[in-house]
Amino acid sequence: KRRAIWAWALIDWANSAVAIVVMTACVPIFGKKYWSAVPGVTAEQSTAYLGIANSVASLVIALLAPLLGSIADQGNGKRKFLLTFTLLGCAATAALPLAAQGQFFLAAALYTAAAIGFSGNNMFSDALLTDVAEPRNYDRVSALGYALGYIGSGGLFVFCALAVKSPAKFGLADSVAAMNLAF
Repeated sequence: KRRAIWAWALIDWANSAVAIVVMTACVPIFGKKYWSAVPGVTAEQSTAYLGIANSVASLVIALLAPLLGSIADQGNGKRKFLLTFTLLGCAATAALPLAAQGQFFLAAALYTAAAIGFSGNNMFSDALLTDVAEPRNYDRVSALGYALGYIGSGGLFVFCALAVKSPAKFGLADSVAAMNLAF
């Protein structure tokens, strides 16, 4: 059980890092300053596009959650769905550097896929808590994941912020390369 608990907590560690670095910091900033850097696109429009991408991802998860949750519960498939959504989120996030300057719609499509992967991963990760811990330990195990999430997200955020601020110190050509590395 100890190994399963640590594996579950490390999922929270990774998810929190993605939420802070990619979803909260990098995509909104990069979206405005790089992907939306085309004549006629305002900061407000790029914010609206990001909002639409988030809304589409949320709608997809909201529509799929009851069906996928039922399938996972009936067929003992929580881990398979967790892996599938994790791979989707990882692949889409890793593909974000493929969106060049001015290609906000490609970036938004990749971000939408990444957000679907992230949300689906969270859904099935949360569902696995009852598989890895006894009811009397739910709070303790959940707190472990939460604490590791703070450590993971804080550490990665500091690293990425330093790399974007001083890319040469990390052997990177510029802040765009640093941002791409963050993805």
